[in-house]
Amino acid sequence: METPPEYDIVTVGETPWTHDPAELARYVIPSAHELNMVFTFHHMDVDGAFDQPLIPRKWNLSELKTTINKWQTHMHAYGGWNSVFIENHDQSRSVSRFGNDSDQWRALSANMLAMLHISQSGTVYIYQGQEIAMANVPRTWVIEEYKDVATRQYWTG
Repeated sequence: METPPEYDIVTVGETPWTHDPAELARYVIPSAHELNMVFTFHHMDVDGAFDQPLIPRKWNLSELKTTINKWQTHMHAYGGWNSVFIENHDQSRSVSRFGNDSDQWRALSANMLAMLHISQSGTVYIYQGQEIAMANVPRTWVIEEYKDVATRQYWTG
């Protein structure tokens, strides 16, 4: 019988540049006693270059499905547990990024993304504003409106 932990806590790590499931498994397998789960960011790479995430690229639904399936399957195969998210403080709003944030399609897109999000296996994380289908900033904003460091650095080159 395993000794219970000294503290009743959950540990979560971020692994944005780790793409090997076996390497990630070393952090989350229960016998390692390291992390309970990690945020994998591979679905965030589907619409941009890995080394230049602010440069968008065309993507299709099958790429997103393949990536999600890979990590859902691999984590369980190694005895790990998933952290499930589709947006956070470093990412675009999911309804703008993976859906359509126009007045006509915003609610439908947000509902579809919510179903994708909560139907996955793992602990679901919801970023503030996601629950009301918050969209990205208006396309009419000028660069001076952006306070995000990465966006400003990208803009000035």
